[in-house]
Amino acid sequence: MIGGFLLEQNVPFTGLHRVYASDSVFVCQAVKSKFFLQFIAANKMVTIWRPDSHEYAVLPYQEWLQKFPHSPSTLTWTSELTKPLDCSGKYLEHIKYCTYHFRVDTNTPSFWSSDVGKLEKSHPSNVTLTTACLPVCPQAKTIIERIYGLPSHEGIPCEAKYIAQPGVTSVALETKLKPVQSNPIILFKVTPAYKKVPFSLSLLLPHVDEMLNGFMGPK
Repeated sequence: MIGGFLLEQNVPFTGLHRVYASDSVFVCQAVKSKFFLQFIAANKMVTIWRPDSHEYAVLPYQEWLQKFPHSPSTLTWTSELTKPLDCSGKYLEHIKYCTYHFRVDTNTPSFWSSDVGKLEKSHPSNVTLTTACLPVCPQAKTIIERIYGLPSHEGIPCEAKYIAQPGVTSVALETKLKPVQSNPIILFKVTPAYKKVPFSLSLLLPHVDEMLNGFMGPK
């Protein structure tokens, strides 16, 4: 019996994220950034906590969306890829995968200002985004898109890569996905060891200056 899905996702800048998603629960462990984020479908609340600082924040899902439109330091430029040239689909082990194809040009300014774009100004890039259509709570895909700074398309993001020139491909997101019977990632429970604080970007990205809170969204 499948209880949900475990995704081990790697992003070059922020490292490994372990994600569990089902129809009722979503939880993400950011190994390098040292935060956890969970969403419970029953009450539509988001909880973020940091074991290193023993701080946590709780807020409604819709409020979290307003305060965290996109991560400022993960894939960033990919959030501009909203209009694919085309999309192809396939089934693998009863899971539908969608691959979206994009062309990066002068209409994607964040790409050209990124480290990747600065190296590829003379070679407009082709970008592909592959998603998995999983039977999980719909909020799971949106949370992952926000954490990585990805555009919104059908399915949960699993792979992003850019092809600068024929034979030259770089992977920006890769995923190992498998069905599991139960959640292997601990869920948060309030204990006296943790201090409740207002949500801020410092819970997710402690190295980001607090001034970004004003830039990313209302407090």
